[in-house]
Amino acid sequence: MAQRSSLEQLRNVTEADYVVILEGETFDGLYQNKGGDWQILSHTSINLAWFEEDFKVTALKRVLAINKSKDLGYAVYFGDTNLVISEYLVCDRQVFWGGGKICPDASQNDFALNVSGDHNVFLDLVFEEKTFCKVLLEVNGNHNRVENCQFLKARKSTSTRVIYSDRFLNISNRKGKGNRVLSCKFDNGRIGVALEGNYQIRDCEVSNCIMGLLLRPSSIGSEICHNLIKDNNVNHKSGADGILAQRNVTQLHIHHNTILNSGEHGIYFQGDNSVLEKNIVQDNFKSGIKLASYNTNLYPHEGMAPRFYVGHANKILNNSCENNCRDTKDQSNAGIYLQAPLINIQTKGNFCSNNTYGIRSTSLAKLKPEEFDTKAQLRDLIFDGNEAFNTKKSSFYIEGETGIVIQNNRMDSLLTNAKSTKHRIQAVLVKGNLIQEVLVLNRAEKAQITNNSIGKISIISNSQGREHRIESNKDLQSTN
Repeated sequence: MAQRSSLEQLRNVTEADYVVILEGETFDGLYQNKGGDWQILSHTSINLAWFEEDFKVTALKRVLAINKSKDLGYAVYFGDTNLVISEYLVCDRQVFWGGGKICPDASQNDFALNVSGDHNVFLDLVFEEKTFCKVLLEVNGNHNRVENCQFLKARKSTSTRVIYSDRFLNISNRKGKGNRVLSCKFDNGRIGVALEGNYQIRDCEVSNCIMGLLLRPSSIGSEICHNLIKDNNVNHKSGADGILAQRNVTQLHIHHNTILNSGEHGIYFQGDNSVLEKNIVQDNFKSGIKLASYNTNLYPHEGMAPRFYVGHANKILNNSCENNCRDTKDQSNAGIYLQAPLINIQTKGNFCSNNTYGIRSTSLAKLKPEEFDTKAQLRDLIFDGNEAFNTKKSSFYIEGETGIVIQNNRMDSLLTNAKSTKHRIQAVLVKGNLIQEVLVLNRAEKAQITNNSIGKISIISNSQGREHRIESNKDLQSTN
């Protein structure tokens, strides 16, 4: 490949079949020699390995300028080059691809590549944090695709905190639509991937980070599926989760992921109108799957009512949560943990084994009485067809207010509860369950306990004489 600075020089070239001109002129482009007649090519790749080291970044920017001015559709091919760069680029429908390695410029710590635009593609690239950099690749726009790329650092972080600003890959447009991250690997980052807006992340592997995936509050209508998220356990601080779905994320589908050995929770979900299903969540330091909601740093989704935010309308379906709650000091965690305030949560078909609690719903301790009506809301919770065994404490620990249904589950034990000594879980329905050991009715009023197979029923004094309906249950002890 020859490089020439003008069309006049190009006419004198006879030893090459192809020549590239990148001089910032109107005749810039890739030319092919056809019998002495040089013809400009389009919709092909320009290889950065063709250029000297000190010209590679300039060549990259000039290729983008050619595409913008002439619409020649050149892809940028990184080949075997190692590109040291810290550049902000604006482009649309640009392809960046190849087996080359991209490293940040040591003189600029914010990012290696920051690309704004739509329909851009990043394919088969390797990003390596050889010197400190907050973000290796930031993509800001719509319908962009990052596929089969690697993001890595030589050694695992030793930080004692969660560093939310440092992200190997940052999908940053809060109103972005149709962005995709496919078949990528992330290893030894602070945060593996942070995502805003509407996106899909699929078939990726995220390992040895402080946090695996950070789903930002602007996330809406997005899919997180078929990912392996493991060993993200640099520390055990709040936020060191496999997947953290922050604040009022909405309409997410989190499914068929495997999340192992996280520093805090496997999945920590804080939003609404979403489905978490068919995930394998094992060996995490605290809870396997945790739901909660907060009222700080909310994103103003369209149609969001200006009132106290409560996580709602979520479904937790057919997940496997085993061997979580590895923290021996904190005995409050569970395979599946629902923390108030929450309304209208369906927990169905899940398998929980070898956790502190199997499935638990509860409000925060030490709430002030004036906070009970907001921060302690737990209503319309359905637990159906789950299995919970081999727990250190109760298989099911269910605190609630009204609309609590516990049916068709299999467990060792069940304990009911209410938000304070002055409150009662009202008219809880316990129906069609297999409870091998004991059902403890605590802080309950007008409970309906019917058609269960139960080892023993124990009614605590605070729940005696409270108009319960207990009928048609099978006494397991009498049949042994």
